Amino acid sequence: MNRTKRLTALVLLAVFSAVLFSGCGTGLPTALDERATSFAEGKRDMDYTLEGSRQRLDFLIEHFSGAANEPDIIRGEDGHAAYGNVVVNILYVASDQDLLEAFRNAYEATATQLRFTYANGYSATLDQDRLGDLLRQVRRTDPINSIGIRGWDPNEVDGVQVIDIYYHFSRQELLKIKEQTPVLVKEIVEQLGTSEQSDYQKICAVNRYLCENVVYPDPGPNPKRPYPPQAQIAYYTLKNHSGVCEGYATAAALLLREMGIECDIPYGVLNKPDANGNPIKHAWNLVKLHGQWYQMDVTWNDGASSTEYLLTTDLHMRSSRSWRYSDYEKTPLMRYRGI
Repeated sequence: MNRTKRLTALVLLAVFSAVLFSGCGTGLPTALDERATSFAEGKRDMDYTLEGSRQRLDFLIEHFSGAANEPDIIRGEDGHAAYGNVVVNILYVASDQDLLEAFRNAYEATATQLRFTYANGYSATLDQDRLGDLLRQVRRTDPINSIGIRGWDPNEVDGVQVIDIYYHFSRQELLKIKEQTPVLVKEIVEQLGTSEQSDYQKICAVNRYLCENVVYPDPGPNPKRPYPPQAQIAYYTLKNHSGVCEGYATAAALLLREMGIECDIPYGVLNKPDANGNPIKHAWNLVKLHGQWYQMDVTWNDGASSTEYLLTTDLHMRSSRSWRYSDYEKTPLMRYRGI
């Protein structure tokens, strides 16, 4: 990790902001970009030469992991006027898979309300943990349409489940992000010029691109405060050159999938809690290469060396984090060495 990269990222961000504010850009509304760039000032200059794996791990947890904006249960809020009250009606939900697809449809439609009725004796407790888990499951396969969720207000009305959905952004802003993300991803893939390269070379190119062009934002004077929601979104990670772990992971997934490489997004918690004893959540990638799955954490590659967490194993990852192992593909015992 070198200091030139950090300075370059800041210059790129400043140039991007200047273009937007000059009125010459054709991207998202200026108001949205003002909020997006407010957090993307880069992190402090640091000495990345660390001795010992424990010291390096502590450094990554401290500087490349942080509090995210976790969606919550929201009660009694009237925040749907600007959205036009977009409702998705599902006739029946009779299984976990039906429930997942119901929320997938709602997020794809940028809906403000999801309505359905349980059937065949099935039911689910829609508390914050379950709703958050459903969101992460949707995001694993669709990190574009499942963005910006601020929270939910789940209720039952005459036997019908009614879930109000709240967002961090206006409907217009969300639709613009969803429209522009695939365009930006295609532009970057074309820029990388990997169409004639092997899958291994493509994976390395994406890892290298993100490590060289994205910075993990400095939390500023209050490291315990959550990063803004823009930091978790692939669009801003790629456009503004700054993001947190979920921004890195979703950006990597979109770039690799555009190259034809299967890529998943594991969600878990780090083995070391924060200063208050609370678990630190983290997101990274699983990539498929030559018929086998390998672990990849681009965020931590950016903080350690560019390859320490590239095409590695479950065993290696378990030294720093845990996740619901049964939900994800398993890796070989040996990391991929490249050919």
